[in-house]
Amino acid sequence: MVVGGLATAVFMCGALAQLAVGRLVERMSAPILFAAVVKVQFFAILLASHASGALLLLALAFAMAAIYGHGDGRRHRGGALLTADAWRGRIYAVRYFLPISRRRRSRSA
Repeated sequence: MVVGGLATAVFMCGALAQLAVGRLVERMSAPILFAAVVKVQFFAILLASHASGALLLLALAFAMAAIYGHGDGRRHRGGALLTADAWRGRIYAVRYFLPISRRRRSRSA
């Protein structure tokens, strides 16, 4: 029961970070934001590799937050956030259709 609660708390840190980065990507420069996220991720994983106990949980919470926060970068790099609202759905559709069509082509070859 305790382990499940701790794991849930660590994953909640990641989910909250994803929400925060999603809001921040619209307000600040994306390269600076994602450089900061990667830096936090690097140091959190480095700390987690040497820590134990409560410090390990804290380091893992920061690592999960950075990993989940970095996931929003894929949306931005795909160009969907740089387009007008009317075109955004079409851009997402193309971005998700192309990898599927590439997978089908490689399986049939």
